[in-house]
Amino acid sequence: MESTKSSIERLEDELRFAREKFPANSLLVEALCEELGEAARDPGLHTPGCYEWLQVACVAMRLYDEGCPDATKSRLLGALKILERRARKVLE
Repeated sequence: MESTKSSIERLEDELRFAREKFPANSLLVEALCEELGEAARDPGLHTPGCYEWLQVACVAMRLYDEGCPDATKSRLLGALKILERRARKVLE
């Protein structure tokens, strides 16, 4: 019988994978906005276990743990404006 991983275990797996594949943390703000945009477009958005939300949580956790040395208020606001425009298109 195969055991089912908990959400925390899945997040830990995703964090390990992301840190190996993308070790630099300099673009985490932009990555968070990208993942939020992908989650908003996912048809499974409202279903439990939506993989895109796991990726959002992963990037958010990396921002929490590692910070983003190149992040500035203007970069964050610019990324959020792009995300807002994408979200409005998805919701139309």
